[in-house]
Amino acid sequence: MMRKYASVSIFVLFLPFYIAAQQSTVYTEANVNFKKGLELFDLGVYSVAQDEFGKVLDKLAPVNEPEYRIIKKKAELYYARSAVRLEQPDGQKLMLDFVRRHRPDPTANKALLELADYYYNSRKYDQAIEFFAMMDQRGFTQSERTEIAFKHAYCLFVRKRYDEAKAKFATVLNTEGPNYYASNYYYGMSCFYGEDYDCAIKSWKIAEKDPLYRKSIPYYIAQVYFKQGDYQQVISASLPYADQRGVKNQAELNQLIGQAYFELGDYEQALTYLEYFEQNSRKLRVEDFYQLGFVQYKKGKYEESIQSFRELDREDSELGQSAMFYLANAYLQIGDRASARNAFQKVSRLPYDTEMQEEALFNFAKLSVELHFDRDAINALRRFQPTSKYYTDAQELLSETLVNTNDYRGAIKIIEGLPEQTPRIKEAYQKVTYYQGIQDYTGRNFNSALAYFEKSLSVPVDNTIKALATFWTGEIHHYQKKYGISKGDFSRFITLASSIGDLPPSSSLATGHYTQGYNYIKTDDYTNALKHFESCIEMIDGNRSVSPLLAKQVMPDALLRAGDCNFKRNRYRPALKHYDQAISLEAPGFEYAIFQKAVIQGLQGYPTAKLITLEQLVNNHPNAAYADDALLEMADTYQDLRQLQDALAPLERLVAQYRGKSDLINKAYLKLGLITYNLGDIEEALVHYKIIFKNNPSSQEAKDAMAAIEEIYVQDLGQPDEYVAFVESIPGYKVSGGERDSLNYQVAQRLYEAADYERAIQAFSDYLDKYPRGFHVLDAYYNRAESYSILKQFDEANADYEYVIERGQSRYYQPSLEKAGLISYNHAEDFEKAYQYFAKLELLTNDPQLKFEAQLYAMRSAYRSGKKSAASTYATKVMSNPSATKEELAVAQFYRGKISFEEKRYAEAMQLFQEVLENSNNENTAEARYLIANIHYLSRDIDLAERACRKSYSESGAYPYWVARSLILLSDILVEKQDYFNAKAALEAVIDNFTEDPALVEIAEAKVKAIEAEEARSNRIVNEQSTTSTTDEENN
Repeated sequence: MMRKYASVSIFVLFLPFYIAAQQSTVYTEANVNFKKGLELFDLGVYSVAQDEFGKVLDKLAPVNEPEYRIIKKKAELYYARSAVRLEQPDGQKLMLDFVRRHRPDPTANKALLELADYYYNSRKYDQAIEFFAMMDQRGFTQSERTEIAFKHAYCLFVRKRYDEAKAKFATVLNTEGPNYYASNYYYGMSCFYGEDYDCAIKSWKIAEKDPLYRKSIPYYIAQVYFKQGDYQQVISASLPYADQRGVKNQAELNQLIGQAYFELGDYEQALTYLEYFEQNSRKLRVEDFYQLGFVQYKKGKYEESIQSFRELDREDSELGQSAMFYLANAYLQIGDRASARNAFQKVSRLPYDTEMQEEALFNFAKLSVELHFDRDAINALRRFQPTSKYYTDAQELLSETLVNTNDYRGAIKIIEGLPEQTPRIKEAYQKVTYYQGIQDYTGRNFNSALAYFEKSLSVPVDNTIKALATFWTGEIHHYQKKYGISKGDFSRFITLASSIGDLPPSSSLATGHYTQGYNYIKTDDYTNALKHFESCIEMIDGNRSVSPLLAKQVMPDALLRAGDCNFKRNRYRPALKHYDQAISLEAPGFEYAIFQKAVIQGLQGYPTAKLITLEQLVNNHPNAAYADDALLEMADTYQDLRQLQDALAPLERLVAQYRGKSDLINKAYLKLGLITYNLGDIEEALVHYKIIFKNNPSSQEAKDAMAAIEEIYVQDLGQPDEYVAFVESIPGYKVSGGERDSLNYQVAQRLYEAADYERAIQAFSDYLDKYPRGFHVLDAYYNRAESYSILKQFDEANADYEYVIERGQSRYYQPSLEKAGLISYNHAEDFEKAYQYFAKLELLTNDPQLKFEAQLYAMRSAYRSGKKSAASTYATKVMSNPSATKEELAVAQFYRGKISFEEKRYAEAMQLFQEVLENSNNENTAEARYLIANIHYLSRDIDLAERACRKSYSESGAYPYWVARSLILLSDILVEKQDYFNAKAALEAVIDNFTEDPALVEIAEAKVKAIEAEEARSNRIVNEQSTTSTTDEENN
């Protein structure tokens, strides 16, 4: 126990010494940490330094000795300073807590200065102001107080608290020292912003003694004089520094000089300095660009003024409106009407100066008229009210534009919507309705054309237009087989046209007599028909400058028809005269005249001459439409001469050479059967008669052939069983059932001939149900197809036509090919089938006009079904066909051009499209114009592409789609030229005027956004009033 107590006593005895040693160790370790922290803090390694200071505070936390409190306080301060520099969320709080704990100790005030200086140096001026204001400056030296006041004032100045800054700078303004000149400089700046200009200049005069501020002050002094309106003083004070190296804000100083000259009206001098400012500034205010552009405009530097004003094209203000007005006039000065038009349109959309707005609208309308922006022109001109000083001129322009536009439908809609129509507008209405009628007639939309011609005739202001509308009305009625109505139309036309000169060839007085002649032929009045054909011939023959249309197409046919009229009246000599004239011209169809001449020779009792003429026809023109007729006629002539053996040769030639091409084949076989029978070759006759049933005979042909076969088998050969067997082998034939078959068919046929098509269809269907292999099956299918077609039930009609085609050669074969082709192309849009039908028809027919029509449709169908090679082949055939009109040539050229374009043979495509432009004026022409522009663009000939685009949209007004496409292409071209102003205007025209095509509008809107994004990237406009930076980096 004693030993235990002794141990405790020893422990108690040495305890104070132990504690003292332990505290000494802690202090030593804390001091090491503190010194290490200071080294790291000075090196800027604040995070690690803070850790060291934290260790000091942790180690000294339980110790409260005086010497320990000093190092602890220092560690606490540096810990907080590290937190501030590390921008820790509680850094500022740590510093403020330190200040609160240790006030009024000078260390606390120095901590505030430390915090304020840190924020000052970090350019966090609001925080710096807060802590400069919290300081008790009594513990600082005069020099330190001056420094603190200057920094405090500077922070207030940077934060634009100019009155407070001025007051604070005033406390140190006259104190010599390192901030003496800076204080005067910023005091002057504070006065300047407070508009105390005398005070500002006084302080700047002191500050300019310091080289640091000497280069900055001239600009501010110039600003003072400018604000005071002393422009001469601005110039005098600033000119020495305008080009002096090192002067601050030199570009702005030059601008002030330029503006001073501007205010004094000296634009020549102003221009030099304003341009210097623009060239040496990345961004300018709206006012700066306007002033520069205005001076450039006044001095005749229009190109330069355009560049300046165009910077303001998005400015929606009175200044922006004025800038666009000057921009438009600058464009006019350099002859760029298209760009001027776009600028005037912008002015007209801004409501600030209404007089300027109205003048700009009128100028926009005028330029739109001149540049063929018909929709824009019409819409703009309609906006002028009777109270406007431009109203009368606008009405004149409106009537002119409505007449000259290519967008006739749009013009008609506008006129019909006008509450009142002036005489000029009525005249315009007469013309545009006529022009739209012509356009529809050319497109074979006859009902629509007729309606427009009737509208035109309802306003008979101009006699020439009245006569022309009457002519085409008669043409349509003639086409619709309304011959009596057409006669009346042409009687009126002939009366009107007799007193009008210089009518177009296609609607001339001669052409009117020509169609009227046909009207009388169609009503079997050959006497009156002859009068009109002879009038036509006389007019053309007596005109030395007759057009190719009349000379090569109308004249030859008029001669043929005059010959026919004489022939019908048994006046053979004058008929021969007309036929001989037609033959001498060798115009398309002259082979018919040769045939008719032969017939007349026969009628005149000259059979040998007739045979010679017919032989010349078939030998010299074997592909003529009447070659097969000539062979048949030769056989008939030999029969009449009792030369039966000679009659066989032309018939054999006919069936051998024209099989599949002629509908006279079965007639030839009937004659061959008869002749060989009469020559005693009964077996050969039987062969000829039987062949007829393999060639889809008509009911009459079949009946005649069957009667002959029956006679041969029963009467000549005495083989009735063989006859019955043959009859039974023919589909639809029975010895006892033929009469019932025919009676059923006749019911349907009579309904068809009475134009009761719906009942006829049912009757034909009943017949086909009863007699699917009947005697009249082919007739029934074809006539049912015709009935369906007339009732516009095209799918059903096409099915029947296709059945007839599948049966092979017959008299219905070629008509079915033609009609199935038309339905497949126009209704079903089955271009593959259409191509097959028209290709077969073109190969088989001997009718020149039908062959040509087949070539046209085969070309179109081949192209639209992707058969480019076939399309090109048929296009070549069309182009070489003598029957082709200019418009039809243009169709072939167009398709060949499209193929070349798609295959990137641009030179060839370009030539073909140019020919399209020369030969036509329709939608293909509009597309060709666009493609020409596109070829130039793809070939990177940008200038030519731009010109072609402008031509395209100005000349294609009737076809809005191609106008819009041309404008979109033009915008792409202008974007490449970095002409964003006009590129955007082109797209806005699409958006404003072509809402009927949302897809194109969507494209245009997307492109506008892209242009605006590019404009934003390159925009040089500064939105706010620019002020010169006065931060310490620049001037302190």
